Amino acid sequence: MRGLIDTSTFLWFITGDPRLSRTAKAFIAETDNEIFLSIVSLWEFDRLIISQGIAENLPILTSDRLFSAYAIEKIW
Repeated sequence: MRGLIDTSTFLWFITGDPRLSRTAKAFIAETDNEIFLSIVSLWEFDRLIISQGIAENLPILTSDRLFSAYAIEKIW
């Protein structure tokens, strides 16, 4: 499966932060999954990440509750 991770998810994963959900951690750690980190994470524009997820039909790994307001699949 493929998935797009947001900035905080990426940072929490690489630092071992306990705020990362077990589901997200398992998804990222699964070697059969393809994980994408968008270049827009550098600017931290959430709407661009949401737009990319929609355009590329990618679920987004995020704890951000605001993402639920959009027509995307959210993994957390």
